[in-house]
Formats: sequence, structure tokens, C-alpha cells
Amino acid sequence: MKIIILTCSLILAGYFAYAQANPYPCKSSPQHRQFDFWIGEWNVYLPDLKSQVGESKIEIGSDGCLILENWTSKATPPTTGKSMNYINPQTSKWEQLWVGSGINLNNPQKFINGEYKDEAMRFDFTQVDVNGNQQIGRFIFFNLKDKKVRQFCEVSSNAGKTWITQYDYYYIKK
Repeated sequence: MKIIILTCSLILAGYFAYAQANPYPCKSSPQHRQFDFWIGEWNVYLPDLKSQVGESKIEIGSDGCLILENWTSKATPPTTGKSMNYINPQTSKWEQLWVGSGINLNNPQKFINGEYKDEAMRFDFTQVDVNGNQQIGRFIFFNLKDKKVRQFCEVSSNAGKTWITQYDYYYIKK
């Protein structure tokens, strides 16, 4: 019994020492910092870079474990939305949960399997179209440097044989 108590005491002491040495593990995790290129305040445009569709403020939350989006469209009336971006501990992949105002069949929307590769954060998703048909999708944030990010979303109704662009936005840092 003394050995069990001593072993448990040593394990707990090690855990508390680690927790004190690194109380905010997400802040120093390279994987958790992969989406930091999107942090900031942005004006959002169509690809012509003249037609503004919205504004977005992206910030770090939960001591570095969350990227939080705050969206407001330029539509009349304006719509708003928020996304929470985080790493799923079971898959070690990024996920995004989007909830927006306005009429949207796929609200909330979940994007999964996020990975940062080739200067872009890439997500997959499924959704239902207006006719009730299942679609697969790709949702990509391109890190364009020079204070620009491209957000591109496309869907396929035929298992990826053909793709239709849902939206293509360019974020320009304020």
C-alpha cells in the first residue's frame, strides 16, 4: 500500500511540476500557432478587391487554444456570425464550428480534418443542398502574406467529380 501511495504521490508531483512549468501549453505549441496568420482585423472583399462583402475580427482565445472569428456582412440587413477554430484532441486535426445569423440550411456548420500545408489551412465538410442532396466540400484559407488571406469554399454533389465555388473572399488587413 505504501508503494502505491508513494507512486501516486510521485506521479502527481510530476504532473503539478509540469503544469506549473507550462500552464498554457497551447501558446507554445507549433500546431496551435498554424492558424495565427488569420488573426487580426480585416475588410473582406470579392476577388475583384473592390466589392466589400464584410468585416471580420479574428482573435486568440482560451489562452491560445482557440481562434475566434467575429464576422459582420455588408448585406442589407447585415448578417453576423462566429466561428471557433480549435484542434480536436482525438484526431489532432483542426476543426471549425461556424454559427451565423440569417437563413442558412447548414447552420451551424462544422468543418473538419483541418491541416496546414502548402501555405493554407484546409478543411473538409459535408452539407445538404436546397434540394436535400448530400454534398462534400473543401474549405481553404490561403496564407497570401502581405496582410492578405484568401478564404475559398467549394462543394461537389457527385463525390468530387466536379466542383462549384460557394464563395471566394479576400481578407485585407485593416
